[in-house]
Amino acid sequence: MTPRLTVTVMLSAILLSACKPPAQTGSADASEFAHSLLGNDCALIPNGSRTLLLAIGKSSTPRSRVIVLRMADHKVLFDQTFTPGFVRWQTDSALALLDMPEVMPSGKNPDDFIRIINLENPLP
Repeated sequence: MTPRLTVTVMLSAILLSACKPPAQTGSADASEFAHSLLGNDCALIPNGSRTLLLAIGKSSTPRSRVIVLRMADHKVLFDQTFTPGFVRWQTDSALALLDMPEVMPSGKNPDDFIRIINLENPLP
């Protein structure tokens, strides 16, 4: 290899590595990922420590989709559809989800359909 060719190859390698896109991390990228899963109309709510992102999709059907993403690596920790009652952060690592039936069974009230979802030990 001639010295001129060696310099050209080295400069090309330096320029190519300088043009690499930045690694995707943080809440902005997690938001983009949530939008790619649920559409641009979804509601995004970070937990208190901003390590998890609750995303609630809007739907034309009676059921909505809710996901929880870990912001650091965009891993989906929870993904479910529910009949909108509510979903909100109960603690930094737990959700309260009200998934009401269309017809309330006799002897039941809405509080009977609130579930607490612990995200500290999510399923794989």
